[in-house]
Amino acid sequence: MHIISKAPFEECARKYPNDALALYSLYRVIKETDFSTPEEMRTAFPNLGQF
Repeated sequence: MHIISKAPFEECARKYPNDALALYSLYRVIKETDFSTPEEMRTAFPNLGQF
């Protein structure tokens, strides 16, 4: 997966400061990991789309 902008992560971190560390950790993992398919990403983060 290719992250186009860090801005949404930063915006969410400002809006939800108690979760900022988790958001930045998620950003780092997504940026550094080469997910070939959406299924690979769902395997790593099964609850990512359930909010």
